[in-house]
Order: sequence, then structure tokens, then C-alpha cells
Amino acid sequence: MVFSEKYELIRKLAKDFAETEIPSQLQDEIDQTGNYPQELLKKFAKYGFFGIKAPKELGGQGADTLAYVITIEEIARVSMVSAIYVSGANSLGSGPLLLAGTKEQIEKYLGPVARGEMYPSFGLTEPGAGSDAGSLVTTAVRDGDYWILNGRKAFITAAPISDFCIIFAKTDPSKGSKGITTFIVDMKLPGVSFGKPEHKMGIIGCPTSDIVLEDVRVHDSNRLGEVNKGFTNAMKTLDYGRLGVAAQSVGVGQACLDEAIKYAKERKQFGRKIADFQAIQFMIADMATELQAARELVYN
Repeated sequence: MVFSEKYELIRKLAKDFAETEIPSQLQDEIDQTGNYPQELLKKFAKYGFFGIKAPKELGGQGADTLAYVITIEEIARVSMVSAIYVSGANSLGSGPLLLAGTKEQIEKYLGPVARGEMYPSFGLTEPGAGSDAGSLVTTAVRDGDYWILNGRKAFITAAPISDFCIIFAKTDPSKGSKGITTFIVDMKLPGVSFGKPEHKMGIIGCPTSDIVLEDVRVHDSNRLGEVNKGFTNAMKTLDYGRLGVAAQSVGVGQACLDEAIKYAKERKQFGRKIADFQAIQFMIADMATELQAARELVYN
């Protein structure tokens, strides 16, 4: 693939930043402690990585999807958990706002996310509603100018550290997925609590937990989009989110290929580098071929 100079500069920026600011020693510390440095998150914000598609007037970069994918791939190649932070701010956390937010909501929430002043989360999944998101049971009942939310969201990325969450709730349970509405919920509101962070095999450093909503009062001004139209908003956002996951996968795959080639050139058996053996060469060639095919699928 051949990219214009503009996109090659974006790739170089992301690549240089990741390799310089997220060295292997720091990655090991994050993996061992589970703590992601706040100073590093501030640097991501300073370089504009949290507002790639956000409008420039809000402190974002005003870039496009290709710039986002390139950035995610290069950061994931060095640190998967870092790519999660960048992806969350640019896709699931901000997508619903870009799709359905009012001018006031975008200024209040999207701008601070782009500038690194706030961090979002995305609350769709529930204990009994994963792939079948339309079967969620969290409810929102109208009470004057407020909505009373009750329910439990599960496996929510960055939930305990987020400032607000995009919550999907049933406002008309009789309509199934056509009775879901979206809300912007401040994570410091009375009635909001979190489950214990999940013990994960990977992506250590970005906590994942349940969000518990008990009679949480959300003002109607924080309703995102039309009543009972939230499911469409969720599905459109997930489409964009899946693109980020694909870019992350390509980045991790490139890191694996790079490491395999490096090891093959260093490891010796029978008096030769194993990279000299045709069987190893075939394996590496297959890896490179499949990775390039995956990259073509993502970019095209």
C-alpha cells in the first residue's frame, strides 16, 4: 500500500511516539502492577491522540478514519493496552456523541475527551446481554425532567477510571431493541458504583469492571439522541469500534512477526541461524503473507 506524505507523517508520529514513550521496561511495569502512568496519558493528549476525529475547534485534530487506523496500528504494535486507551477515546466513547450529540453535549463532553481532560466509557454489555445487545434489561423511567436508571453493565472497559459513560437503557421494554435510549451518565452521580475490576489474561493497565446503576437520576439534557432510537446509535458506534479492534490486531500481528524474524536471526542450531532453514523461512513467509492480507482488509 502506498500512502500520501500526510499519512506517512501521521504513521511516523505514532510510531516514534510509541517507541520512545512506551519502552519495554515501562510496559513490564504496567503489566506487573496494573497501573498505567497518568503522565503517559497526558502525553497522549498533548500529541492529540485522544481527539483524532474530533473537530479542531474543540481541541481535536479534525482528521479522518484512515488517520485513526494508522495511529491505532502503530501504537498497538508497541503496546496493546496503550492502543486501548487511544481507541476508547476515539471510537466507543466519542462515537455516540458525534452521531447523535447536541452542540451543547459535544462541547461539554467530546471537547474535554479530545483535550485529555475527561475519559469516557461505553456501557452496552450486560451479564445477560452480550452479542444479543437488544436483550439488555437496564431500565430508564421518566420522572419529570429526569430519568431514573436501574441496571448493571458488565465488562466495561475503563469503567472505574472514566468520567462519564454512554449508557444504553430500555425506555420501552415492550418494544425490545426498538425501545432503547442512550444516556450520558456522570460516573460520580449518586447511585453509580462499580464491580471489582476483572482479573484479565492481557491488556493489563486498563481496568475492566461492571457498572451498577441504582436509582440514578439523569437529567433529560443528558439524553443522547431521540427516545427509543439508541440501539441504532449503538450499532453504528460498534461498526467503528470493530475497525479499531482490527487495526489493533494488525499492529500486534506486526509486532509478533518482527519478533519472530529477530529471533530467527539470533537463534542458532546445528551451527547455523535458524533463519537459514527453509522450514523456518516458509513459516515466516506464511506469517508475513497472512498479515499483509489482514492489513489490506483493514485499509481497503
